[in-house]
Amino acid sequence: MGLLDTVVKPISDLVNGTIEKVVGDKSQREKLKGELDQKLADNIPKLIEHELESRKQIILSESAGSTIQRSWRPSLMYIVLFLIAHNYILYPYLHIIWPAAPVLEIPPDLWDLMTLGVGGYVVGRSAEKSVKVWRDKNADN
Repeated sequence: MGLLDTVVKPISDLVNGTIEKVVGDKSQREKLKGELDQKLADNIPKLIEHELESRKQIILSESAGSTIQRSWRPSLMYIVLFLIAHNYILYPYLHIIWPAAPVLEIPPDLWDLMTLGVGGYVVGRSAEKSVKVWRDKNADN
């Protein structure tokens, strides 16, 4: 299931359910549902493009600031990467030589932050590519 399906489907289901309850004529219901689905399919990519543009502006404004302001996201990911490498790559070997070697606890919130950082990048890139494909497709029409 694509990104647009995950955004469009819940909205469409909610409104289509309301149409089912309110509109008595079956042909009118189907017509309204079709129009709704088409409008959602046409407008959701524009909304995603707007959201990506907003995020792009935030990143550009951060990159114009100081070195600390520019590098806080990558630095945080490097720290998380170090903790993971320590606990799952270094520690097993270190423990053989030094049985009292410390394990660096990774708080659950840090795992969530890492997941958000990596997931946000992946989803952001996917959405960016989806919008580009949509824009190219509409430019051909």
